[in-house]
Amino acid sequence: MVSTAESFLIGGAAACTAVTVSNPFEVAKVRLQLQGELAKGGGEKVYKNVGDVLVKTWRHEGVGGIQRGLVPA
Repeated sequence: MVSTAESFLIGGAAACTAVTVSNPFEVAKVRLQLQGELAKGGGEKVYKNVGDVLVKTWRHEGVGGIQRGLVPA
């Protein structure tokens, strides 16, 4: 049987894991959305799709770029 404290800690660990795993896809989504808005004003498209966003961000910014915004989450 799992105690209340253990359940609380397990839930917290699960939430941290979920945010850490899903955050790169949120970053990619936001960058694609912003790219679309900038393209309306004549801006250049940098990314083709989600995979392209993740690869280019990893190459140019590293882990910090992929996990941008993780601390507030």
